[in-house]
Amino acid sequence: MTTPPPARSRIFDKKLDSTPGFLWMVTEGNDRVTQVNAGRAYVRVQLAATAQGLAMQPLQQALQEYPEQAKTYADVRRLLDAPPPARTVQMRARVGYAPPVDPAPWRGSAARAQLIGLRVFRCTAANCECRLLS
Repeated sequence: MTTPPPARSRIFDKKLDSTPGFLWMVTEGNDRVTQVNAGRAYVRVQLAATAQGLAMQPLQQALQEYPEQAKTYADVRRLLDAPPPARTVQMRARVGYAPPVDPAPWRGSAARAQLIGLRVFRCTAANCECRLLS
C-alpha cells in the first residue's frame, strides 16, 4: 500500500491537470553561454506571452539535480527527448490565463537597499563625489 501524497501536492497536481499549455526549452549542451542564452530566450517568450494576455509559471523543481528529484528529472528528460549530456532541459513552465495582477509598488532603490542593510551612494559625474543617501 502506498502513502497518498500530501494535500499541497494534490492541489498542485490538480492545477497542473487543468493547465491548457506547457512550454519547455531544450538546448544542445549545457555550458554557461547556453544557459544564459536560454534564460534570455525565456524572458523574451514570457514578455511576448504577457503581451498576449497569457500568464506563465516556471516549473523548475523537476529539473533540480539532487537525489530526491532524480527519478522525476529522468522522466522529464525522457518525455522531452533530452538525453544527457547531449541535450539539456533548461526551462519548463505552464502557460494559461490568470487574473491580472497589479504592479508591485515602487519604493526606490534607497528603500530597497535599507531593507537588506546596504548603504547607497550617489555619484555625480561632474566631480566624482560620493554621498551617502539617507
